[in-house]
Amino acid sequence: MIPHSLQFLLRMGLKLRAILLSMKATAWGGWVILLLRWLCSPGDCAEGLKNPNLIVLYLDNNAIDDQGLDVLVAGMKNCHNLTTLHLNGNELNTQAGLRSLSALFQSDSCRLEHLDLDELNIDDDGVSILAAGLVSLSTLKRLHISDNSIGDEGLQALLVGGLASLNLEQLHLSRNSFSPSGLRSLRNWVQSATRLNALSVCNNNINNDGLQCLLEGMTNCRSLKTLGLSYNRLITSAGLRSLAPFFHSDNCCMKELSLWGINFGDDGAVALANGLIGNGDSFAI
Repeated sequence: MIPHSLQFLLRMGLKLRAILLSMKATAWGGWVILLLRWLCSPGDCAEGLKNPNLIVLYLDNNAIDDQGLDVLVAGMKNCHNLTTLHLNGNELNTQAGLRSLSALFQSDSCRLEHLDLDELNIDDDGVSILAAGLVSLSTLKRLHISDNSIGDEGLQALLVGGLASLNLEQLHLSRNSFSPSGLRSLRNWVQSATRLNALSVCNNNINNDGLQCLLEGMTNCRSLKTLGLSYNRLITSAGLRSLAPFFHSDNCCMKELSLWGINFGDDGAVALANGLIGNGDSFAI
């Protein structure tokens, strides 16, 4: 009944501003692709509908594959006001689908500000494909690209090739896998990210050396207010001690620090407490 109801509503020519279809829609089969055609394709009702008013589109966890992404990208070229796109959890795509997305990011009509690509089966090669498009997406403010098996090579491609010239406010890179060596590219990028206010690198096998590397990049980042380090279980009390100089620096504007799943014990708690002494701002851990 749901697909038929959607078809009926779309035939009415509604000028929709937001579409939220966040569900496991594998049972829909081709209905998801049909819906995308109706939402986005140019022409009359026989071919689809323009939706210039569409601002928000959530299509996470809908088993969208390369064909679906291709249809979506073709239609989104008509959605000039679309600023938020959630595609997370659609793991059936390959590099072909990612090339379609990269082409979208390079189009003059793309004005995306918030892009969620978590769990999209991207990996290092896929990141290189996306980076070629992201470099043209000057409007982007928030990027979620967690849980994508991205390693050091992919991180380098993303930061140097894709995000180097962008003014991101939030970057979410959790549940990937970066070495201390690979984190140097993130450190260098953070040093020049003047508008970055939230960075999430949870569950990335970051150890004490990796944490120290990150902190070197954050020293001059006056805008950073939220840092996610949860479930980096290799961080110990010794690593947490390195936070103290950062907390005490004049440039530190941190308001929230996430440390879930790190068993740093009493010594780590003492190290954190000592680091926060003298910090006059309210702080959430």
